[in-house]
Amino acid sequence: MHQKTCAVSILLLAGALLFAPCAWPQSSEGDRSDSVFDRIQDLINRLGEKTEEFLAPHLGSSGDFGEDDWAGLSSHSRTIEYSSGVLRQDAIIDFASELAEAHVRIETWENPIAQLTAEITVGAETADAAAALAEKVAINISESPAGDQLDIRPHYPDTRASGRVNITAHFTLKVPSTVAIQCRNSFGDTSISGIGGGVVLNSRFGVVDLRDIGGRVQVQAWGEFNLRAHGLRGGGSFDLQSTIAEFTNCAGELQVNSFLGSVSVSDMPADAQVRLKGESGTLTCVVPDGANPSVHATALYGAIHSDLELERSAQGGLQIGQATPAEPSHQVVMDALFADVTVRRESGFVPVTSPSVAGDVNTYNSKEHSYAIAENAQIRIDAVSGNVRVRGGDDDRLIVKVTRRVRVDAPEDARMALEALAFRHEQIDGRTILIANVSRDMESLGVSSYRVDLDVSCPRSASVEVFAEDGTTHIEHIEGSVRIEQDRGVVNVENVRTPEGAIDIVNENGDVNVLNATGTLSIIAAQGAVQTRDFIGKQDIRTDGGNTLLESPAGDITVRHQSGNVRVLALGGVEGNWSVEVIDGDIGMLVPPSAHVVYYITYENGAVFPKIPLDGTIEGQGGSFRGRLNDATYRIDLRSKNGNIYLD
Repeated sequence: MHQKTCAVSILLLAGALLFAPCAWPQSSEGDRSDSVFDRIQDLINRLGEKTEEFLAPHLGSSGDFGEDDWAGLSSHSRTIEYSSGVLRQDAIIDFASELAEAHVRIETWENPIAQLTAEITVGAETADAAAALAEKVAINISESPAGDQLDIRPHYPDTRASGRVNITAHFTLKVPSTVAIQCRNSFGDTSISGIGGGVVLNSRFGVVDLRDIGGRVQVQAWGEFNLRAHGLRGGGSFDLQSTIAEFTNCAGELQVNSFLGSVSVSDMPADAQVRLKGESGTLTCVVPDGANPSVHATALYGAIHSDLELERSAQGGLQIGQATPAEPSHQVVMDALFADVTVRRESGFVPVTSPSVAGDVNTYNSKEHSYAIAENAQIRIDAVSGNVRVRGGDDDRLIVKVTRRVRVDAPEDARMALEALAFRHEQIDGRTILIANVSRDMESLGVSSYRVDLDVSCPRSASVEVFAEDGTTHIEHIEGSVRIEQDRGVVNVENVRTPEGAIDIVNENGDVNVLNATGTLSIIAAQGAVQTRDFIGKQDIRTDGGNTLLESPAGDITVRHQSGNVRVLALGGVEGNWSVEVIDGDIGMLVPPSAHVVYYITYENGAVFPKIPLDGTIEGQGGSFRGRLNDATYRIDLRSKNGNIYLD
């Protein structure tokens, strides 16, 4: 199972390299080491290193270790206690537990000594055997005469000749707050809090909880468990695999490298520096509402979601977004490979502040509205430039938060400029209509830019239509039909379940992302990347410019694409008929050998690179081929002009 996982990661990397642009812009020698492309190359190099390791088994949530293994066993418990001599304030305490399930809690107290309490439980086939093995559990202590080093090593007996045996240990270690901690725990949860010195932790297969650490933190964590870090005053570096990591109120420089896991950072103190790198796991950074951060975000074969104003660009499959204020309050660098990047404010949109008194600055106001609404209501939103977010939930009312933002040359024009950004609610023929528009000539009011953000909460059974000008439109947790038409910006649809309805999206200039949704999907997009992931139902996608990526589709697919590459990754198998036609771009297919498909391939001015046997003919710069896998239940038609076709 785990060797297959490694193989999949390598295939994904091969696909990424296959469709990478032939030549990226070259940096000068002076700035090459910090270029965006070097950071992406570093991500790809890490992928190769990680796939050489043995991947961890799926162990479930912490606290469930070995529950079935205890069935029918007799158990025996004993307590071991130890107190050290007086420790120096800068002492290093090294604790290491291996070869048994151990849950470790390290906390501080006011005494200048360390106190260890170990609760040992042994399960064996007989009560006498459990008691005998429990007595053999020992804790080896090494304490330096100067009080600057304390090593703690639990020792567990050899149980190979004892039949069925299980051992669980709970360690509570109380230490002075000024010391430094080194800890290794190979199987179980680890909690460390209140330490004033540095912390070095190596954790495998357990929850990690770090709180109120004064020194710098270095962590290696492995396994599909949560990692929570709060109040790291000295920053830290984290190397994570398959971990779900959450960082809050972490000051200083925070560096996180993540493989096959998600990372989120929030509640950022002033001057915090965040650098996240991730492969096959989402990266999220939440900045304070009043912050003005420096942001540099990249996503290689992923998307960048932001309700901050970012300068966006693309280079092949690489999406780039950045904000470079003159005096940044925070520094955020996020690089993702095969994953999405999200940068947002705490409130979800722009901050709400009082009008400023300085010229040529942003000015805001915000107001929340509440309306009665039917359970299966139809909601239409007509929006000017700005972000639109619609979230379905269990509420029986329609809640709309309207945030207006203007940039004015003169403070005295701020009030009239904000009033010119109008919002109203109408009820027509059973439909609820929300309208944000401009009632005056904004240029005559000295407005250089403006936007109206709408944050809408409604019953999840509602159907939603959005007609927007420019910004990010985000729809989530809706069970009715969804329709979005947008002039420019980004469209995100997530967790929309409308099995009998449609999801229709038109974006004339920008990205479209549809994740974890069900229904009948239609996308028309230009000059942006299109991505769908875990979509159940029929997909009809027509694009011009950018790249298209379809991951784990379940249903029929029709793609008509011009000026860009199309990739379909179906590692779980093929569950529909596919038709993909690309002009001026490549087609890439990754399906498992167990798929039941028949390929019909035609191409002009290109080549075919198959990993399966094909029969056909070559005529000049083109040709046609046919091939099959297994029972050929589904048909895959591939047509390309001025591009190659890759079959993996």
